Amino acid sequence: MEIGARLHRRKNVIYYHVRKRFGLKIAKLTFDGRPNRRLGEFIGLYASDGSFSFDPKSYHYKLSLALSQNQLDYAKIVSRMMINIFGKRPRLWIDKEKHYIILRLYGRDILRFLKKFIYWRGDKTHTIALRAKTLRLGKPFLRGIVRGLVAGDGWVARRGPRIGFGVTSRRLASQYRDMLNLFRIETRWREAKKRGRKTLYVVQVSRKSEVEKFKLRIGMTDPVKNRVLGATQLRR
Repeated sequence: MEIGARLHRRKNVIYYHVRKRFGLKIAKLTFDGRPNRRLGEFIGLYASDGSFSFDPKSYHYKLSLALSQNQLDYAKIVSRMMINIFGKRPRLWIDKEKHYIILRLYGRDILRFLKKFIYWRGDKTHTIALRAKTLRLGKPFLRGIVRGLVAGDGWVARRGPRIGFGVTSRRLASQYRDMLNLFRIETRWREAKKRGRKTLYVVQVSRKSEVEKFKLRIGMTDPVKNRVLGATQLRR
């Protein structure tokens, strides 16, 4: 039986009195909102692969980032980013059955912090977008956002070569294209439609000269995608 049921009190009331009596044992989060490349990359990655939820059993608000199983080195890099941004190390574990890596950080105020830069209505996956003021925070910050978006919902292919990004949020895809245009990188727009599924909006950098610009002007922090990007070469 849970402690709340035994004492006939709501769980949040019990937590309040425990904190009051014994003090707050869990270190508080700190928030570094300086618009640098590190924060930009985290915002981009959260927009792609992040979620925020409330667990009524543990009474915890939690941020989760899901990465593919081949991104372990990148997950460790992101973990260090999160320490710098939030002042606390996230939990990291590998789900071998589902073949992905989870980074998780607990804190109610994280969502309020994130919503300074991004917003969504209803289903985050289909409506996520950057706030207008976010797009005016300078090139280092935007470079980080692009890196995070490609690390989460993008791909780098040596053959072609090409760099792709695909989401069901038309607004986010359009903003991604606009950011690449700001760096003078040409893109191609494609809409993949399947019956019974949301339209996937795909933005591709496919000309070799434009891939080279992406490599020089944006780059990648994700070691796996960075190795593939580094292997792409212009034919003479």
